[in-house]
Amino acid sequence: MEPRLHRPRLIAYGTMFIALLAMTPWLGWWIPLPLVTAAVVVRLAERNMARRAKPEYLLAAGLVTTQIIIGVSVVATGASQSPISAWFVFALLALAPRFSKRGVVAGFVIIGSILLLSTVAIDLSGFVDDPVQTLASAAMLIGVAAFSVALSSSELRHRGEAAFDPLTGLLNRKSLAARFEEVRQQARVTGRPVSLLLCDIDRFKAVNDTYGHHRGDEVLRDVGREIRAALRSFELVYRLGGEEFLVIVPGLDVKEAAAVAERVRVLVVERQPGGVAVTVSLGVSAGRGEEIDYRTLFGRADEALYQAKQGGRDCVVEAPGSPPELGGADAPAVHASDRAKPKSVRVGSH
Repeated sequence: MEPRLHRPRLIAYGTMFIALLAMTPWLGWWIPLPLVTAAVVVRLAERNMARRAKPEYLLAAGLVTTQIIIGVSVVATGASQSPISAWFVFALLALAPRFSKRGVVAGFVIIGSILLLSTVAIDLSGFVDDPVQTLASAAMLIGVAAFSVALSSSELRHRGEAAFDPLTGLLNRKSLAARFEEVRQQARVTGRPVSLLLCDIDRFKAVNDTYGHHRGDEVLRDVGREIRAALRSFELVYRLGGEEFLVIVPGLDVKEAAAVAERVRVLVVERQPGGVAVTVSLGVSAGRGEEIDYRTLFGRADEALYQAKQGGRDCVVEAPGSPPELGGADAPAVHASDRAKPKSVRVGSH
């Protein structure tokens, strides 16, 4: 979970739990249990996000499950007259900072459907006799949805203006620190490692000198696209500047991350970005627990990248400082295809 949402969620769940405890004389001793179950479901979803290729689906499934739990509680506490029907709004508020406009709208449709099923569909006669509680909850849900869609669109627009490289469309340095801190916090919860891939286009200066800067820009854009194609949806690519790219890989140790880096290397060779036979070199580092520090991991990856350059380029090198349990070793491990390398421009030193 994003660090900025941690405190608001604790306040929300804490307030709901206290209110439910206060309601037990009227609603029954069991009423806090669904809330506890919902909190456990969301926590389990978040703990397993780093291991999934599509973590947003897991998070969405967790949120839908919690709404079903709330729906069952609404039915058990009076259906159309339930005092807790308005609590569907909490999930909708959590969608805006996590999902796009389309995700917020989809969430509204799902939550609204569960609200109607647990009130009007289950207790139509009660709704007809006294629709006040259900209508108030529905109106609140619609109002919050409208604000959530606007906030989601605004946040995504401002993020895009500030955080993206205009040439490649990749993230830039401005958003790197915040994202790494989120990944570090998640890794502390899950106990999983975090890896960095540092990628550099080999002899890129020669590409500009030989083909011109316009072709060089095409190469940068295409290399960024190939890196993106080799990753899972939540593994973010950053253009650090020039021909250097960085990938944050949560949940994988150095061996697993090196396999991802090798996919990147092979894709670049096969696709010939910008119509030029270029190659890339990659350095890989990993850490777990207290070792998940950006400067430390970046330094190791940078040293591994240097070893890749010194070793002939067009290869993947694991950082020698990675802990043994993460797959590292005292000497750098080099990965490269046994097949013949494509012809590359041989001018320049990088």
